[in-house]
Amino acid sequence: MSSCEVFDSYINTIDVIEDSVIDDTKFPIVKDNKLKQIFRVMLEFLKVIINYLKYYINATKESKTRYE
Repeated sequence: MSSCEVFDSYINTIDVIEDSVIDDTKFPIVKDNKLKQIFRVMLEFLKVIINYLKYYINATKESKTRYE
């Protein structure tokens, strides 16, 4: 499994968690909408970080292959 596939699986897992927090039928314990919004923003920020790492690793690999 390549690093891109690992990052993609992390992002998919975050999407599943995000959907379960937002949808009251899947996760009815959290009643506060402000808390749900905070979770959503944190998860989106985490996805941005993961995407950055994924593309940074790919760019590093590509630049190493060019100079070899």
